[in-house]
Parts: sequence; structure tokens; C-alpha cells
Amino acid sequence: MSKFRGIIYKTTCLKNRMSYVGKQINFKGNRETKYLGSNEELQNDIKRLGSENFKKKILVDKFFKNEKELDELETEYIIKEKTLYPNGYNRTKRCWPPDLAARSKGGKKAVITNKRNGTGVYDPKSSKTRN
Repeated sequence: MSKFRGIIYKTTCLKNRMSYVGKQINFKGNRETKYLGSNEELQNDIKRLGSENFKKKILVDKFFKNEKELDELETEYIIKEKTLYPNGYNRTKRCWPPDLAARSKGGKKAVITNKRNGTGVYDPKSSKTRN
């Protein structure tokens, strides 16, 4: 598979200080893009508060070998930037390698299951799995 350009970005609400870390594949280089993230709660806040109250920052802009490499880096930045609920907008992850979860705050791995789609959310403040 050939390399592709991707980014990891952080969108922050200037009103409530909550942030979202996301990725874009085949990024064209327009750093001022209006796309701020796909999270439902984030989208609701953008509609309610206005996009002028959100700031997007590019954290990583590089070429990746495959999408898995981009997914894993996104996961690392979600942990590093502490954007998981309730501190931020990130709720679910497709990519939670066990070693990354273990390296997060407290070294504990706790997962909250999303009832809608069965995906897991790492919760660094909990040490148990909830449904």
C-alpha cells in the first residue's frame, strides 16, 4: 500500500474548554478547513454556540504507511491531550491497543461500552467495565 498524507487535529471549544482529537485522511493541506470533527456532541455544540467559538489546531501533519498507523497515533493523542469524556468530546475509539491503554493515566485499563454500537471507550477515572 502506498503512503498517504494524514493529520491529527484538536478542536477546542472556546466557551466550555472541551476538546476533540480527530484525524483526516488524504489531507490536502488546507489548514483553515471548516471541518471541526464528527462527534455528535461536538456537532451539537457547534450548531448551538457557533463555529466561531471553536479553534482547530493541527497536531501532526505527515505521510503514513497505512490507516492503522494513523489510528494508533490518533489514540495516543487522545490520551496525551486528555480529550476523553468527561474532560473532552472523544467518546469511542476503534483502535485501543492494550499497550496504549495501559500507558494512560494510572496505568489502569477501564472500558465503558457504548450501548448503541458496542464499541469501547477508555475511561481513565474508572477501573471497571460498565454497560
